[in-house]
Amino acid sequence: MPYIANIPQPADLLSISQPQILGNFTAINSWVGVNHVGFNVSDAGKHNFVELVSQSGTPSSLAGEALIYNANFPQTSTAEIWFLMPQTGFNYPVSNCILSTNANPGLGSNGWQYGSGGTLEKWGRTTLGSGTNTINMGAFGPAFSVNPWNVQLTAGNLIAATGNVVSGTTTSYYVSNITTTTLTIVNANSGAIVYWRVIGA
Repeated sequence: MPYIANIPQPADLLSISQPQILGNFTAINSWVGVNHVGFNVSDAGKHNFVELVSQSGTPSSLAGEALIYNANFPQTSTAEIWFLMPQTGFNYPVSNCILSTNANPGLGSNGWQYGSGGTLEKWGRTTLGSGTNTINMGAFGPAFSVNPWNVQLTAGNLIAATGNVVSGTTTSYYVSNITTTTLTIVNANSGAIVYWRVIGA
């Protein structure tokens, strides 16, 4: 039954108001029953889970109130949980990561995630050829808004069947350039496996 506001009125007859009031209690019970523990049980007043309706834009709040809401993330076209900081108005998707578009990316695959404060982190594994190697970070996840400020490289094949690193030969590699979408690594000998991690925003 639909909820009827502003009843009973002072001049209403009980014979008319009684079914309306009963209908209101029924509507309230149905409303509470959505995602909530029901009445008259030990956990009454608690949530079973929180379901956030998708917002078409950033909601507004009163001064000093933080917001958690669900909205589309345009760069991946996925529904994400957002957090709006009341002090600065900074707004970022706290749930956005590789799992938003790939439920099982697998070990050693490329990945990305947003961190606290709006940082963006990307990582991956690649086998380097001799000379210049360009990794296209723009092929997965959102692009960095500015050139990243932190790059970490970890050797993936320090111990090989023929000795140290690649075919028993010591190799060296370094980052020669980084942009919002690409990471360029120069390598001395082909075959080196490297795990890379890039942090920016």
